Amino acid sequence: MDDLFEINNEEFKPTLLLVDDEENILKAIRRALRSINVNVLMATSGKQGLEFLSQQPVNLIISDMRMPEMTGAEFLSQAAHLYPDIPRILMTGYSDMESTVQAINDGKISNYLPKPWNDDALKSIVADGLQSAQLKQHNAYLTQQLIEKQAALEALNKNLEQTVIERTQEVIIKSEKLEDANLQLNNTHNSMVSLISNILALRNEKGSRISELKASIAKDIAEKMDLNASEIQSIYNATLLSNIGKMTFTDKTLDKPYNTLNKVELESFKKFPILGEAVLIGIPGLSIESKIIRGQFERYNGLGFPDALEDNEIPLGSKILAVARDYVELVQGLYTGKPFEEAKARAEIKKYSGERYDPNIVEAFIDIIEKYSMKDIAENEKRIPARNLQEGMVLSRNIYSSSGVILLKKNHKLDTLLLDKIINFEHLADENLDIYIYN
Repeated sequence: MDDLFEINNEEFKPTLLLVDDEENILKAIRRALRSINVNVLMATSGKQGLEFLSQQPVNLIISDMRMPEMTGAEFLSQAAHLYPDIPRILMTGYSDMESTVQAINDGKISNYLPKPWNDDALKSIVADGLQSAQLKQHNAYLTQQLIEKQAALEALNKNLEQTVIERTQEVIIKSEKLEDANLQLNNTHNSMVSLISNILALRNEKGSRISELKASIAKDIAEKMDLNASEIQSIYNATLLSNIGKMTFTDKTLDKPYNTLNKVELESFKKFPILGEAVLIGIPGLSIESKIIRGQFERYNGLGFPDALEDNEIPLGSKILAVARDYVELVQGLYTGKPFEEAKARAEIKKYSGERYDPNIVEAFIDIIEKYSMKDIAENEKRIPARNLQEGMVLSRNIYSSSGVILLKKNHKLDTLLLDKIINFEHLADENLDIYIYN
Protein backbone atom coordinates (compact mmCIF):
# COMPACT_ATOMS: atom_id res chain seq x y z
CA MET A 1 0.00 0.00 0.00
CA ASP A 2 1.14 3.51 -0.76
CA ASP A 3 1.52 6.02 2.06
CA LEU A 4 -1.54 8.24 2.11
CA PHE A 5 -0.11 11.27 3.90
CA GLU A 6 3.20 12.99 4.48
CA ILE A 7 3.40 11.38 7.93
CA ASN A 8 6.20 8.77 8.11
CA ASN A 9 4.59 5.35 7.81
CA GLU A 10 7.60 3.16 8.62
CA GLU A 11 6.43 2.57 12.18
CA PHE A 12 2.99 1.47 11.02
CA LYS A 13 3.21 -2.02 9.57
CA PRO A 14 -0.37 -3.34 9.84
CA THR A 15 -1.16 -6.76 11.30
CA LEU A 16 -3.54 -9.23 9.67
CA LEU A 17 -5.06 -12.14 11.64
CA LEU A 18 -5.99 -15.23 9.57
CA VAL A 19 -8.24 -17.86 11.19
CA ASP A 20 -8.82 -21.26 9.51
CA ASP A 21 -8.61 -24.80 10.84
CA GLU A 22 -6.71 -25.87 7.70
CA GLU A 23 -3.07 -24.83 7.97
CA ASN A 24 -2.43 -25.22 4.24
CA ILE A 25 -5.10 -22.58 3.50
CA LEU A 26 -3.49 -20.20 5.99
CA LYS A 27 -0.13 -20.65 4.29
CA ALA A 28 -1.65 -20.21 0.83
CA ILE A 29 -3.22 -16.88 1.85
CA ARG A 30 0.05 -15.75 3.44
CA ARG A 31 1.91 -16.55 0.21
CA ALA A 32 -0.66 -14.62 -1.84
CA LEU A 33 -0.13 -11.55 0.37
CA ARG A 34 3.67 -11.47 0.22
CA SER A 35 3.61 -8.37 -1.98
CA ILE A 36 1.68 -6.42 0.69
CA ASN A 37 3.67 -4.89 3.57
CA VAL A 38 1.81 -6.60 6.43
CA ASN A 39 2.46 -8.80 9.47
CA VAL A 40 0.46 -12.05 9.23
CA LEU A 41 -0.74 -13.97 12.31
CA MET A 42 -2.17 -17.45 11.68
CA ALA A 43 -4.64 -19.12 14.05
CA THR A 44 -6.04 -22.61 13.51
CA SER A 45 -9.14 -22.07 15.65
CA GLY A 46 -11.45 -19.31 16.83
CA LYS A 47 -10.17 -19.77 20.39
CA GLN A 48 -6.56 -19.21 19.31
CA GLY A 49 -7.68 -16.21 17.25
CA LEU A 50 -9.25 -14.59 20.33
CA GLU A 51 -6.01 -15.22 22.26
CA PHE A 52 -4.01 -13.40 19.58
CA LEU A 53 -6.45 -10.49 19.70
CA SER A 54 -6.01 -10.19 23.46
CA GLN A 55 -2.21 -10.19 23.21
CA GLN A 56 -1.42 -7.64 20.49
CA PRO A 57 -2.97 -5.00 18.20
CA VAL A 58 -4.59 -6.35 15.02
CA ASN A 59 -5.75 -4.19 12.09
CA LEU A 60 -7.77 -6.70 10.03
CA ILE A 61 -9.34 -10.16 10.57
CA ILE A 62 -10.06 -12.81 7.92
CA SER A 63 -11.88 -15.91 9.17
CA ASP A 64 -13.20 -19.05 7.50
CA MET A 65 -16.87 -19.91 8.12
CA ARG A 66 -16.68 -23.66 8.67
CA MET A 67 -14.47 -24.59 11.64
CA PRO A 68 -14.90 -27.18 14.41
CA GLU A 69 -15.68 -26.19 18.00
CA MET A 70 -16.20 -22.49 17.17
CA THR A 71 -17.58 -21.50 13.74
CA GLY A 72 -16.39 -18.43 11.86
CA ALA A 73 -19.74 -16.76 12.59
CA GLU A 74 -19.32 -17.34 16.36
CA PHE A 75 -15.71 -16.17 16.31
CA LEU A 76 -16.50 -12.98 14.35
CA SER A 77 -19.46 -12.24 16.63
CA GLN A 78 -17.20 -12.39 19.71
CA ALA A 79 -14.50 -10.37 17.94
CA ALA A 80 -17.08 -7.73 16.98
CA HIS A 81 -18.21 -7.48 20.60
CA LEU A 82 -14.69 -7.31 22.08
CA TYR A 83 -12.90 -5.37 19.32
CA PRO A 84 -15.58 -3.48 17.34
CA ASP A 85 -13.10 -1.21 15.54
CA ILE A 86 -11.23 -4.04 13.76
CA PRO A 87 -12.60 -4.68 10.23
CA ARG A 88 -13.72 -8.28 9.71
CA ILE A 89 -13.77 -10.34 6.49
CA LEU A 90 -15.54 -13.69 6.17
CA MET A 91 -14.39 -16.53 3.88
CA THR A 92 -17.27 -18.70 2.69
CA GLY A 93 -18.67 -20.69 -0.21
CA TYR A 94 -22.07 -20.13 -1.87
CA SER A 95 -23.47 -23.16 -0.03
CA ASP A 96 -23.02 -21.33 3.29
CA MET A 97 -25.26 -18.34 2.47
CA GLU A 98 -27.69 -18.86 5.39
CA SER A 99 -24.77 -18.95 7.81
CA THR A 100 -23.20 -16.04 5.95
CA VAL A 101 -26.23 -13.83 6.51
CA GLN A 102 -26.15 -14.74 10.22
CA ALA A 103 -22.44 -13.87 10.35
CA ILE A 104 -23.07 -10.55 8.62
CA ASN A 105 -25.74 -9.64 11.15
CA ASP A 106 -23.94 -10.91 14.29
CA GLY A 107 -20.31 -10.37 13.29
CA LYS A 108 -20.90 -7.07 11.47
CA ILE A 109 -18.41 -8.06 8.79
CA SER A 110 -17.17 -5.39 6.39
CA ASN A 111 -16.69 -7.73 3.42
CA TYR A 112 -16.61 -11.39 2.45
CA LEU A 113 -14.31 -13.55 0.33
CA PRO A 114 -15.65 -16.49 -1.73
CA LYS A 115 -13.89 -19.85 -1.60
CA PRO A 116 -11.99 -20.71 -3.67
CA TRP A 117 -10.64 -17.17 -3.88
CA ASN A 118 -8.95 -15.19 -6.61
CA ASP A 119 -5.53 -13.89 -5.49
CA ASP A 120 -6.06 -10.47 -7.06
CA ALA A 121 -9.48 -10.11 -5.41
CA LEU A 122 -7.96 -11.26 -2.09
CA LYS A 123 -5.19 -8.67 -2.27
CA SER A 124 -7.66 -5.96 -3.26
CA ILE A 125 -10.00 -6.72 -0.34
CA VAL A 126 -7.11 -6.89 2.15
CA ALA A 127 -5.54 -3.71 0.79
CA ASP A 128 -8.86 -1.85 1.12
CA GLY A 129 -9.34 -3.10 4.69
CA LEU A 130 -5.81 -2.18 5.74
CA GLN A 131 -6.01 1.15 3.97
CA SER A 132 -9.07 1.95 6.08
CA ALA A 133 -7.07 1.05 9.20
CA GLN A 134 -4.24 3.30 8.04
CA LEU A 135 -6.67 6.14 7.38
CA LYS A 136 -8.17 5.75 10.85
CA GLN A 137 -4.71 5.85 12.44
CA HIS A 138 -3.81 8.98 10.50
CA ASN A 139 -7.15 10.56 11.42
CA ALA A 140 -6.45 9.82 15.08
CA TYR A 141 -2.95 11.27 14.71
CA LEU A 142 -4.24 14.44 13.03
CA THR A 143 -7.04 14.80 15.59
CA GLN A 144 -4.52 14.55 18.40
CA GLN A 145 -2.36 17.15 16.67
CA LEU A 146 -5.36 19.47 16.46
CA ILE A 147 -6.06 19.04 20.16
CA GLU A 148 -2.45 19.78 21.02
CA LYS A 149 -2.31 22.82 18.75
CA GLN A 150 -5.55 24.20 20.15
CA ALA A 151 -4.21 23.75 23.71
CA ALA A 152 -1.04 25.57 22.70
CA LEU A 153 -3.09 28.43 21.23
CA GLU A 154 -5.01 28.85 24.50
CA ALA A 155 -1.71 29.07 26.40
CA LEU A 156 -0.18 31.74 24.19
CA ASN A 157 0.25 35.23 25.49
CA LYS A 158 -2.17 37.77 23.99
CA ASN A 159 0.82 39.81 22.86
CA LEU A 160 2.05 36.99 20.62
CA GLU A 161 -0.37 37.86 17.83
CA GLN A 162 1.90 36.61 15.06
CA THR A 163 2.35 33.26 16.77
CA VAL A 164 -1.43 32.90 17.08
CA ILE A 165 -1.79 33.51 13.34
CA GLU A 166 0.82 30.86 12.51
CA ARG A 167 -0.72 28.26 14.79
CA THR A 168 -4.20 28.99 13.39
CA GLN A 169 -2.90 28.37 9.90
CA GLU A 170 -1.53 25.01 11.02
CA VAL A 171 -4.96 24.06 12.37
CA ILE A 172 -6.55 24.94 9.02
CA ILE A 173 -4.05 22.77 7.16
CA LYS A 174 -4.67 19.83 9.48
CA SER A 175 -8.45 20.23 9.05
CA GLU A 176 -8.06 20.14 5.28
CA LYS A 177 -6.09 16.91 5.61
CA LEU A 178 -8.89 15.43 7.70
CA GLU A 179 -11.39 16.34 4.98
CA ASP A 180 -9.15 14.68 2.40
CA ALA A 181 -8.97 11.59 4.59
CA ASN A 182 -12.76 11.42 4.83
CA LEU A 183 -13.01 11.77 1.04
CA GLN A 184 -10.63 8.86 0.59
CA LEU A 185 -12.70 6.79 3.03
CA ASN A 186 -15.78 7.48 0.89
CA ASN A 187 -13.88 6.47 -2.25
CA THR A 188 -12.82 3.25 -0.54
CA HIS A 189 -16.46 2.61 0.40
CA ASN A 190 -17.62 3.02 -3.22
CA SER A 191 -14.81 0.76 -4.42
CA MET A 192 -16.02 -1.90 -1.98
CA VAL A 193 -19.53 -1.65 -3.47
CA SER A 194 -18.11 -2.20 -6.97
CA LEU A 195 -16.08 -5.14 -5.71
CA ILE A 196 -19.13 -6.81 -4.14
CA SER A 197 -21.05 -6.24 -7.39
CA ASN A 198 -18.28 -7.93 -9.37
CA ILE A 199 -18.25 -10.87 -6.96
CA LEU A 200 -22.01 -11.26 -7.41
CA ALA A 201 -21.51 -11.32 -11.18
CA LEU A 202 -19.19 -14.35 -11.01
CA ARG A 203 -22.19 -16.65 -11.54
CA ASN A 204 -23.07 -14.89 -14.80
CA GLU A 205 -20.39 -13.75 -17.23
CA LYS A 206 -22.62 -10.90 -18.46
CA GLY A 207 -23.87 -10.03 -14.97
CA SER A 208 -21.34 -7.30 -14.27
CA ARG A 209 -22.09 -5.47 -17.53
CA ILE A 210 -25.86 -5.75 -17.02
CA SER A 211 -25.62 -4.51 -13.40
CA GLU A 212 -23.52 -1.55 -14.51
CA LEU A 213 -26.05 -0.76 -17.26
CA LYS A 214 -28.97 -0.78 -14.79
CA ALA A 215 -26.99 1.38 -12.36
CA SER A 216 -26.04 3.89 -15.08
CA ILE A 217 -29.67 4.22 -16.20
CA ALA A 218 -30.81 4.69 -12.58
CA LYS A 219 -28.09 7.30 -12.04
CA ASP A 220 -29.15 9.25 -15.14
CA ILE A 221 -32.79 9.21 -14.01
CA ALA A 222 -31.78 10.50 -10.55
CA GLU A 223 -29.69 13.27 -12.11
CA LYS A 224 -32.56 14.20 -14.43
CA MET A 225 -34.74 14.58 -11.31
CA ASP A 226 -32.15 16.94 -9.74
CA LEU A 227 -31.36 14.76 -6.72
CA ASN A 228 -28.26 15.66 -4.71
CA ALA A 229 -24.92 13.90 -5.15
CA SER A 230 -25.31 11.75 -2.03
CA GLU A 231 -28.76 10.51 -3.07
CA ILE A 232 -27.54 9.75 -6.61
CA GLN A 233 -24.58 7.73 -5.31
CA SER A 234 -26.81 5.72 -2.96
CA ILE A 235 -29.22 4.90 -5.80
CA TYR A 236 -26.31 3.90 -8.06
CA ASN A 237 -24.81 1.66 -5.35
CA ALA A 238 -28.19 0.08 -4.51
CA THR A 239 -28.84 -0.73 -8.17
CA LEU A 240 -25.40 -2.36 -8.50
CA LEU A 241 -26.18 -4.52 -5.46
CA SER A 242 -29.92 -5.01 -6.14
CA ASN A 243 -29.56 -8.76 -6.86
CA ILE A 244 -27.45 -9.57 -3.79
CA GLY A 245 -30.43 -11.41 -2.28
CA LYS A 246 -30.40 -13.86 -5.21
CA MET A 247 -27.16 -15.46 -4.00
CA THR A 248 -29.17 -18.34 -2.54
CA PHE A 249 -30.98 -19.08 -5.82
CA THR A 250 -30.05 -22.20 -7.76
CA ASP A 251 -28.62 -21.67 -11.25
CA LYS A 252 -31.86 -23.05 -12.68
CA THR A 253 -34.03 -20.58 -10.77
CA LEU A 254 -31.63 -17.71 -11.43
CA ASP A 255 -32.05 -18.03 -15.20
CA LYS A 256 -35.81 -18.75 -15.35
CA PRO A 257 -38.20 -16.09 -16.71
CA TYR A 258 -40.30 -14.65 -13.90
CA ASN A 259 -43.64 -15.77 -15.35
CA THR A 260 -42.46 -19.42 -15.38
CA LEU A 261 -41.55 -19.65 -11.68
CA ASN A 262 -43.51 -22.32 -9.77
CA LYS A 263 -45.18 -21.61 -6.43
CA VAL A 264 -42.14 -22.56 -4.33
CA GLU A 265 -39.75 -20.60 -6.55
CA LEU A 266 -42.05 -17.58 -6.50
CA GLU A 267 -42.16 -17.56 -2.70
CA SER A 268 -38.35 -17.67 -2.64
CA PHE A 269 -38.22 -14.88 -5.23
CA LYS A 270 -40.46 -12.63 -3.13
CA LYS A 271 -38.09 -13.00 -0.18
CA PHE A 272 -34.92 -11.97 -1.99
CA PRO A 273 -35.38 -8.16 -1.48
CA ILE A 274 -35.67 -8.83 2.28
CA LEU A 275 -32.57 -11.04 2.19
CA GLY A 276 -30.74 -8.33 0.25
CA GLU A 277 -31.58 -5.81 2.96
CA ALA A 278 -30.44 -8.25 5.67
CA VAL A 279 -27.09 -8.80 3.96
CA LEU A 280 -26.32 -5.08 3.75
CA ILE A 281 -27.98 -3.59 6.83
CA GLY A 282 -25.05 -4.45 9.12
CA ILE A 283 -22.42 -2.94 6.83
CA PRO A 284 -21.48 0.63 7.84
CA GLY A 285 -22.53 3.22 5.27
CA LEU A 286 -25.00 1.01 3.35
CA SER A 287 -28.17 1.47 5.41
CA ILE A 288 -29.80 3.72 2.76
CA GLU A 289 -28.90 1.24 0.01
CA SER A 290 -30.38 -1.64 2.03
CA LYS A 291 -33.76 0.16 2.32
CA ILE A 292 -33.76 0.93 -1.43
CA ILE A 293 -33.11 -2.75 -2.21
CA ARG A 294 -35.91 -3.92 0.11
CA GLY A 295 -38.43 -1.66 -1.65
CA GLN A 296 -37.42 -2.38 -5.26
CA PHE A 297 -40.51 -4.53 -6.00
CA GLU A 298 -43.05 -2.23 -4.36
CA ARG A 299 -45.54 -0.74 -6.81
CA TYR A 300 -46.84 2.79 -7.14
CA ASN A 301 -50.44 1.51 -6.70
CA GLY A 302 -49.61 -0.45 -3.53
CA LEU A 303 -49.83 -3.95 -5.06
CA GLY A 304 -46.14 -4.80 -4.78
CA PHE A 305 -44.10 -6.69 -2.19
CA PRO A 306 -42.79 -7.25 0.48
CA ASP A 307 -44.60 -4.44 2.37
CA ALA A 308 -47.40 -3.36 -0.02
CA LEU A 309 -46.25 0.28 0.12
CA GLU A 310 -47.64 2.84 -2.31
CA ASP A 311 -46.67 6.16 -3.88
CA ASN A 312 -44.69 8.32 -1.42
CA GLU A 313 -44.39 5.50 1.12
CA ILE A 314 -41.90 3.83 -1.24
CA PRO A 315 -38.31 5.16 -1.08
CA LEU A 316 -37.64 7.31 -4.15
CA GLY A 317 -34.49 5.28 -4.88
CA SER A 318 -36.54 2.07 -4.94
CA LYS A 319 -38.94 3.53 -7.51
CA ILE A 320 -36.05 4.64 -9.73
CA LEU A 321 -34.33 1.25 -9.39
CA ALA A 322 -37.56 -0.52 -10.43
CA VAL A 323 -37.85 1.40 -13.71
CA ALA A 324 -34.18 0.89 -14.66
CA ARG A 325 -34.30 -2.80 -13.68
CA ASP A 326 -37.55 -3.62 -15.49
CA TYR A 327 -36.47 -1.92 -18.73
CA VAL A 328 -33.21 -3.88 -18.88
CA GLU A 329 -34.83 -7.18 -17.85
CA LEU A 330 -37.68 -6.77 -20.35
CA VAL A 331 -35.10 -6.42 -23.13
CA GLN A 332 -33.23 -9.43 -21.71
CA GLY A 333 -36.41 -11.53 -21.70
CA LEU A 334 -36.32 -12.20 -17.95
CA TYR A 335 -40.03 -11.45 -17.50
CA THR A 336 -41.62 -13.55 -20.24
CA GLY A 337 -38.75 -15.57 -21.67
CA LYS A 338 -39.03 -13.59 -24.90
CA PRO A 339 -36.76 -10.53 -25.27
CA PHE A 340 -38.55 -7.25 -25.97
CA GLU A 341 -37.34 -4.84 -28.63
CA GLU A 342 -36.07 -1.65 -26.97
CA ALA A 343 -38.95 0.45 -28.32
CA LYS A 344 -41.46 -2.13 -27.06
CA ALA A 345 -39.78 -2.21 -23.63
CA ARG A 346 -40.00 1.58 -23.42
CA ALA A 347 -43.67 1.37 -24.38
CA GLU A 348 -44.23 -1.23 -21.62
CA ILE A 349 -42.73 1.10 -19.01
CA LYS A 350 -44.94 3.98 -20.23
CA LYS A 351 -47.99 1.69 -20.27
CA TYR A 352 -47.73 1.03 -16.52
CA SER A 353 -46.96 4.61 -15.50
CA GLY A 354 -49.24 5.43 -12.56
CA GLU A 355 -49.74 1.73 -11.74
CA ARG A 356 -46.40 0.03 -11.28
CA TYR A 357 -44.25 3.12 -11.71
CA ASP A 358 -44.17 6.72 -10.50
CA PRO A 359 -45.20 8.93 -13.48
CA ASN A 360 -42.50 11.51 -12.70
CA ILE A 361 -39.82 8.83 -12.83
CA VAL A 362 -41.20 7.39 -16.07
CA GLU A 363 -41.06 10.87 -17.61
CA ALA A 364 -37.40 11.26 -16.59
CA PHE A 365 -36.66 7.73 -17.87
CA ILE A 366 -38.10 8.49 -21.33
CA ASP A 367 -35.96 11.65 -21.52
CA ILE A 368 -32.66 9.83 -20.87
CA ILE A 369 -33.09 6.30 -22.26
CA GLU A 370 -32.48 7.13 -25.95
CA LYS A 371 -28.70 7.18 -25.47
CA TYR A 372 -28.62 3.55 -24.28
CA SER A 373 -28.54 0.60 -26.64
CA MET A 374 -29.20 -2.83 -25.14
CA LYS A 375 -28.20 -4.69 -28.29
CA ASP A 376 -24.77 -5.44 -29.61
CA ILE A 377 -24.57 -4.11 -33.18
CA ALA A 378 -23.45 -6.84 -35.56
CA GLU A 379 -20.36 -6.36 -37.72
CA ASN A 380 -22.47 -6.08 -40.88
CA GLU A 381 -24.86 -3.38 -39.57
CA LYS A 382 -24.86 0.07 -38.06
CA ARG A 383 -27.27 2.37 -36.26
CA ILE A 384 -28.13 5.52 -38.19
CA PRO A 385 -30.27 8.66 -37.61
CA ALA A 386 -33.27 9.10 -39.92
CA ARG A 387 -31.78 12.26 -41.43
CA ASN A 388 -28.78 10.28 -42.71
CA LEU A 389 -30.79 7.56 -44.47
CA GLN A 390 -30.32 7.21 -48.21
CA GLU A 391 -32.27 5.57 -51.01
CA GLY A 392 -31.28 1.93 -51.52
CA MET A 393 -30.31 1.24 -47.89
CA VAL A 394 -31.71 -2.02 -46.42
CA LEU A 395 -33.05 -2.35 -42.85
CA SER A 396 -31.21 -4.91 -40.68
CA ARG A 397 -33.91 -4.77 -37.96
CA ASN A 398 -37.58 -3.91 -37.64
CA ILE A 399 -38.43 -0.24 -36.97
CA TYR A 400 -40.81 0.17 -34.02
CA SER A 401 -42.80 3.15 -32.80
CA SER A 402 -42.60 4.10 -29.11
CA SER A 403 -45.88 2.19 -28.57
CA GLY A 404 -44.30 -1.01 -29.94
CA VAL A 405 -46.03 -0.99 -33.34
CA ILE A 406 -43.88 -2.25 -36.26
CA LEU A 407 -43.53 0.57 -38.80
CA LEU A 408 -41.18 -1.19 -41.24
CA LYS A 409 -39.88 -4.75 -41.24
CA LYS A 410 -36.35 -6.07 -41.40
CA ASN A 411 -34.80 -6.38 -44.91
CA HIS A 412 -37.05 -3.64 -46.33
CA LYS A 413 -35.26 -1.61 -49.01
CA LEU A 414 -35.71 2.14 -48.64
CA ASP A 415 -36.83 4.44 -51.42
CA THR A 416 -37.31 8.19 -51.59
CA LEU A 417 -40.98 7.99 -50.58
CA LEU A 418 -40.20 5.93 -47.48
CA LEU A 419 -37.37 8.27 -46.47
CA ASP A 420 -39.78 11.22 -46.44
CA LYS A 421 -42.38 9.23 -44.47
CA ILE A 422 -39.83 8.19 -41.81
CA ILE A 423 -38.62 11.76 -41.31
CA ASN A 424 -42.20 13.12 -41.21
CA PHE A 425 -43.20 10.44 -38.67
CA GLU A 426 -40.35 11.41 -36.32
CA HIS A 427 -41.37 15.06 -36.62
CA LEU A 428 -45.08 14.45 -36.01
CA ALA A 429 -44.59 11.88 -33.20
CA ASP A 430 -41.75 13.89 -31.64
CA GLU A 431 -39.61 10.78 -31.14
CA ASN A 432 -36.35 9.37 -32.49
CA LEU A 433 -36.67 5.93 -34.08
CA ASP A 434 -34.15 3.11 -33.58
CA ILE A 435 -32.97 2.48 -37.16
CA TYR A 436 -30.36 -0.14 -38.10
CA ILE A 437 -29.14 -0.80 -41.67
CA TYR A 438 -26.77 -3.26 -43.30
CA ASN A 439 -23.33 -1.89 -44.13
